[in-house]
Amino acid sequence: MDDIAKHFGDFTAFFDQYERKIMKLRNLLEIVKIINSTLEEAKLVQTILYSCQGQFLIQNATIFVLEDADSLIFRDKLSIGLEKECFRITLSKESYLFKIFNPDSTKVKSALLFETIKDKIEDPIELVNIEQLNPYIISPLWGKNGLYGFLILGKKLDAENFNSDEISYIYQFSELSAISIENAKLFEMAIMDRMTKLYNHQYFKNRLIEEIERSKRYNKKLSLIMFDIDHFKSFNDTYGHQQGDIVLKETAKLIKDSIRAADIPARYGGEEFAVILPETSIEDALIVAEKIRKRIEKHPYPGQEEPLFVTISCGIAEFPKEKKDFTLTDFIETADIALYYSKRNGRNRATIYSNEIEKKLEELREKEEEH
Repeated sequence: MDDIAKHFGDFTAFFDQYERKIMKLRNLLEIVKIINSTLEEAKLVQTILYSCQGQFLIQNATIFVLEDADSLIFRDKLSIGLEKECFRITLSKESYLFKIFNPDSTKVKSALLFETIKDKIEDPIELVNIEQLNPYIISPLWGKNGLYGFLILGKKLDAENFNSDEISYIYQFSELSAISIENAKLFEMAIMDRMTKLYNHQYFKNRLIEEIERSKRYNKKLSLIMFDIDHFKSFNDTYGHQQGDIVLKETAKLIKDSIRAADIPARYGGEEFAVILPETSIEDALIVAEKIRKRIEKHPYPGQEEPLFVTISCGIAEFPKEKKDFTLTDFIETADIALYYSKRNGRNRATIYSNEIEKKLEELREKEEEH
């Protein structure tokens, strides 16, 4: 009887363990559905961290994501459970965290306790940066084509230690999260201009169509800024295309730093840029354009022995909801006309489109044709 009871007890324990594994797999499947519901990086990392916190009942979590595949730069994108949401920490291929999960060597296919690697981090700045994230477990985000980041997790809410099954489960969660991040990165490559990291021309047009329809449906204001860098061809001829590329990249950063998260900045083509401003009046769009223009005018561009300076000319238009036959092409053209007017009137200025502006330009063309 004792043997039967023992075997029955062993079977029950095995069944309970098997049932728990099935439950965890089901939970993972549900998490995958939630995580894969978006390709937008900001929403994705937030979903990953909150799923992580709810699944593992941890005090805090931080996610690092690959920002530059060429130079292998990872940045902290979001933290939860800490006093700040972003610590502006950068990890490179020189960091210990990258080296321990180095794709050029044997991949570490597990999450690691921070205490086991803490003493091996030789760079004091890297150590301080990681320690301020209250790390307990660090897990790599391995996608199909490489390392896409790191999850840094804090202690459990009940302060209990993680067992080996839980650590393995965290790594499984990380693998699934990494695939989602990889998909988001591939999508980003399809819609982003590689040099400036702004949206590309096609994505800009698609989003502008969406915002026009949204403006019509909900009777919301919609404005558009078009601008380009003044005398950029002459600038390239004088300083070379590499210096020109630096100017384009720096200008893109200044644009992104000057607008809201809801705004849509794009590289329209060459040295021409555009910003879609949802729910924004023409007067407020002018304020944004002037903010961008002044920041660029005062910005010292690197690359030469002495800093260089450039200016931009801007054209601003508001979508006229009262004109039912007003198209995407018409909208862009009105902003372009205002931009052209700025360039014909001294450059380094912002102009709001109006019928009067268009008439003045026509008069100028007619005079030039006469001469």
